[in-house]
Amino acid sequence: MAQEIKLKVKKEVDGELVTKPTTYEIEKLNFFKFMGVTKLVKDIITEVKKDENLAQLFNQMFNMSEEETEEQAALMNKSVLSAAAESFQTLAVYLPEQALELLSALSGVETDVLGNQEIDAILNVYDAVLEVNDIEELANRVKKSLALTKSAFKLKALTEKVVPQA
Repeated sequence: MAQEIKLKVKKEVDGELVTKPTTYEIEKLNFFKFMGVTKLVKDIITEVKKDENLAQLFNQMFNMSEEETEEQAALMNKSVLSAAAESFQTLAVYLPEQALELLSALSGVETDVLGNQEIDAILNVYDAVLEVNDIEELANRVKKSLALTKSAFKLKALTEKVVPQA
């Protein structure tokens, strides 16, 4: 279910800066948004790999120690989207432009609109993205589909061995 977020949008009208409240509808990710997010995450990972300190920070963030509970491990063991969502605060500190682009891709709110918001409003958009896109459900759904695909290919390979092609 979509969620509405109200943001203040500043535009120049007749040489004067006008602030207009605008409502944005945060919707579930569609495939095109997913593709955009995946590309951004790939770019972010490339950036992280270039900086040893950032790489170490992300490794600590996503590697579980034995003391952590199974529930915490399950929360961290998510899809690319989950990793992106869970690392947003870190990105906002170390890679702010990429964090803004990622939130824009996830929310559908233009980057320049997000950049002109107060931090509280940006966090409201972030929270709405997480609420609307149940990351755990999405990750489980992707895992289920991949498992079904894998089973189908195994069955096909088995039938080809049993019934030779003419």
